[in-house]
Amino acid sequence: MYSKITRAIQIIVHPSYSHQESRPQQNYYVWQYEIKIKNSGKTKVQLLNRFWRIKNALAATNEVFGAGVVGQQPIILPDSEYSYKSFTVLNTSSGSMTGSYQMLTAAGELFHAEIPEFLLTFPCRLVNESTSSVHLH
Repeated sequence: MYSKITRAIQIIVHPSYSHQESRPQQNYYVWQYEIKIKNSGKTKVQLLNRFWRIKNALAATNEVFGAGVVGQQPIILPDSEYSYKSFTVLNTSSGSMTGSYQMLTAAGELFHAEIPEFLLTFPCRLVNESTSSVHLH
């Protein structure tokens, strides 16, 4: 889990690798992520736009700009949250994502809620049965 707070807006990210959708032999790696946006402030906010910076393991960067998320520009009331799921595809087995959401307050003020950088990596577990230890790499 990854989390970051900007002006009482908490962005929580849970990434996961999709074995079912990925085709490693073809350098096609699918990463799913669930985003939770919590409003701990005293006023409602609306998510207007998104910005993503997606890097693969070779540091090749793709930037994505667009209106809303998953076809919506949600209004998030005080003490409530909005969640959605999406995905990205990499041509390497690992990478990272970061970005921001452009938010609009009830008073008409724009600000950017930062999305924490999160890693798109999966641990390879090797169990040594004689010592019962687990090695991650």
